[in-house]
Amino acid sequence: MRNSGRPASTVPASQRRTPDARGTVLFAGFGLTIVLWLAAAWTWPSGISRQPGDRRDDDRFLASEQALADLRVSVLLGAIDWRDALLRERRP
Repeated sequence: MRNSGRPASTVPASQRRTPDARGTVLFAGFGLTIVLWLAAAWTWPSGISRQPGDRRDDDRFLASEQALADLRVSVLLGAIDWRDALLRERRP
């Protein structure tokens, strides 16, 4: 509630502002977010370092990329075949 210009001593105890728990929780949440962000930044470089066994991962990635490219080509060719078939049916 508003103080309406009265000195703090004349404001009844029931109307005085007490420390709000929401501000404390908000501050703790921001602090936790920053700590987690810094921890992730600290550990991230070690996760991207190259190891001798990474060649398997590269091969697996390239194989999946090739499979997706083959699927894409098949879908596009199928769409062209459907289009041609639908256009052929409309001609007399």
